[in-house]
Amino acid sequence: MLFRLAITIFVIHISLSSILLNTVCHLPFLFVSGGLLLFLVWMEKMYPRLWLLQLLTLALFQWSSMVNGFTPLYLFFVGKEAYRFKELGKSIAAAFTYIVVFATIRLTYDPFDLSHALVILSDIMAAMAVAAAVHFIVRFEREKHDLDRRYDFLAKHDALTGLVNFQECHIRLQELVHKGASLCFILIDCNDLKSLNSDYGYEAGNRILLRTSQLLHDWFPDAYFISRYGGDEFVVVSRVADKTAESINDSVIRFAGEAKQSFGIEVTYGCVFFPGEAKNKEDILTIAEKRVASMKRELWLRLEEDMLRSEKLRVVGELAAGMAHEIRNPITAVKGFLQISKENDYNIERWYDILMHEISRVSELTSELLQFSKPHMTKFRVELISDCIQRIVYLTESEALLKGHALHVEILADSLYVRIDRDKMIQVLLNLVKNAFDAMQESGTVTIRLSRQKDNAMIEVIDTGRGIPESELPHIFLPFYTTKENGTGLGLSICHKIVEDQGGTLTVTSEEKKGTTFHLSLPLVTET
Repeated sequence: MLFRLAITIFVIHISLSSILLNTVCHLPFLFVSGGLLLFLVWMEKMYPRLWLLQLLTLALFQWSSMVNGFTPLYLFFVGKEAYRFKELGKSIAAAFTYIVVFATIRLTYDPFDLSHALVILSDIMAAMAVAAAVHFIVRFEREKHDLDRRYDFLAKHDALTGLVNFQECHIRLQELVHKGASLCFILIDCNDLKSLNSDYGYEAGNRILLRTSQLLHDWFPDAYFISRYGGDEFVVVSRVADKTAESINDSVIRFAGEAKQSFGIEVTYGCVFFPGEAKNKEDILTIAEKRVASMKRELWLRLEEDMLRSEKLRVVGELAAGMAHEIRNPITAVKGFLQISKENDYNIERWYDILMHEISRVSELTSELLQFSKPHMTKFRVELISDCIQRIVYLTESEALLKGHALHVEILADSLYVRIDRDKMIQVLLNLVKNAFDAMQESGTVTIRLSRQKDNAMIEVIDTGRGIPESELPHIFLPFYTTKENGTGLGLSICHKIVEDQGGTLTVTSEEKKGTTFHLSLPLVTET
């Protein structure tokens, strides 16, 4: 605007000067060329490519006026062309063209001499200086504008994905709500991204974030905006004008399915429609977060059910494999003796004891397996735990004397009441004491110690046997795992299950060549 005003003032000044000095060769031609020049200058935005016509009109205006003082006018046009061109070479070329035209027209009404030559040289140098100065000023302004625009972009967008960031998301959402626009706010959470970062590194996680943002653009191309709301959260604010709730929900479900298939991540989401389901921005955010949390809870429950089902199948597989292995040996023996008896006219008297032993072993295995897997009726009562220990002493002292072992009882706390099934607890303690006897190849000592630890009754069964290797300790409660030659491997598994069913814990510590200690902890109850 200032440029046009300056050109207009100079054209009027030169026209009046030429009239006053009586240098006009043709007055109508002066007015026509001056008016056309002003028209081209003021209409430059509409016709930006008419710069050559401007130069010709300027030259005609100079020739028709035949006065000096055109240098500032030409320098204005040189600065304008330098502003228009981005390359310095083009700016210098345009400046040289204007000054050559200016000097050529001037020589038609002003004789050439040394003084005029020096003036023309000065004009050329001034034009070059103006062109260079304007070029560098414009270049600096453009770079500054680009930096400002880039800074503004980074301030409002996520550096990794290029999506709208958290702050800008809230600003734009507030503006849409203030305008009353119909929209669907979709909060999306990528649940498995943190585990992927831990397993494969952050570069893999960043690649997934980029692909997720691209996938969101594919599924929601006409959204108001898409935002990276947090580390692994995204927001899509979709238009609702030409879409139904069903179509938007279907797009979200399809996006979640493709993300699961392509990236291996589970996506949870919450959709909120405005103004149908929310009154303001705060309502939109609250409802969306609640729906995401609800979907996460359902997902976690489903995953937990799947893990529990897988664990059950694994245990069943282990039981089946162990049972098949344990039963195959006695069945093979029975089958072999039956084949021998057939060859000896079915006289099985010589192998009768062996056959009955193997059949009894199969029966014992199946009984223990049923006890391990089948739920039984449990009769919980409040019992004095020391009475159970005295019962164990009564049942095992004769066996201890027979095997040459000493049985000691240490009651460090009296009146410890627990809620248990007495018969099953006696079964557990009896099994632990007998295992202690079997662990001592020579005469040794088994100690049953009762103490109180905070709100629990602690029973320790301690032997002085050979101990259990550290590598075997994690496996001793597993079904069919045994270190005995004739053991079934179900005894300790059954004990562990009984103790857990009664709210207690059963653990073991051992040191080779020094002995083993089983720790049985049961929650206490008051005497009342």
